[in-house]
Amino acid sequence: MIGIVILNYKTWEETIECVESIRKSTKCRYKIYIVDNKSPDDSYIQLYSKFQDSDDVVLINSNENGGYSAGNNIGIKQALLDGAEAVILSNSDIIYFENSIDFMYEYLKSNKNIGILGPKVILENNTIQNSPRKNYTFKNYLFSKKPFIFLDFQGIKRKTYFTDYDYDRELVFKGLVSGCCMVLTKEYFELCGFLDENVFLYFEEAIVSNKAINTELKTCVLPQANVLHKGSVSIGKQSAFSRFHRYYSSLYMLRKYVGINKLQFTFILFLNYIPFVINSFYKKEYRRMLKKFTKQCFSLYR
Repeated sequence: MIGIVILNYKTWEETIECVESIRKSTKCRYKIYIVDNKSPDDSYIQLYSKFQDSDDVVLINSNENGGYSAGNNIGIKQALLDGAEAVILSNSDIIYFENSIDFMYEYLKSNKNIGILGPKVILENNTIQNSPRKNYTFKNYLFSKKPFIFLDFQGIKRKTYFTDYDYDRELVFKGLVSGCCMVLTKEYFELCGFLDENVFLYFEEAIVSNKAINTELKTCVLPQANVLHKGSVSIGKQSAFSRFHRYYSSLYMLRKYVGINKLQFTFILFLNYIPFVINSFYKKEYRRMLKKFTKQCFSLYR
């Protein structure tokens, strides 16, 4: 059996559409675990009304919103208790194409060296999301930040983002895939543990892949499995809340998992901290979060 965890936060309509796409496209044995992450609207009521009598859906109402990792862990643990051999972590805004889950499940059963798997992710404009990438290092993270992002030092973008990959075959490597739809095997959880709940949002897939570095498990992109990613519908990427967690989570990941030294950390902290401070001069939402942002970021020196 494959478990499918859908984390819902104020997106009950998208969640229902995601579930219906799974039902229409999937033949293998599965169970869906919808975790409502303490939505402040009527999401849980709407979902309960829709799925209360469904044998293929388990609806879980979280007591608190602990973020992406904490919410998914609730569903993961229940799926493993129910005998799942692998668990799909799915955004609510994912639509599954015909046999996509079947392809992923069968591939994992035949390839025990794979611990992390991602489908081919198609965007609404019909382009393919470039999802695979190498694990983060100080250097390739640095060249993902302005102004360094405009430079291509020694072909670092091609090496990091697999820009030559054409999605006509499986790609097996050590690295990460998009967290919008990511499959982790039972063996992965046994060797690497559950998701790290010290990050609330962003860079979860980077932490997932870093945990597997010292194991025999590899990552795979399976282009036979296709999903549509409709894009973020629950949070604005330029909000203070979003930037807070994106900046902090990247610093946490680099310090705790990549193991960058204090000098490298100081340089990356400067690149993330200064834009937040500048925004706080003229945006109230940034000013409200600046003290907490400062405290959390500087705590990583320890």
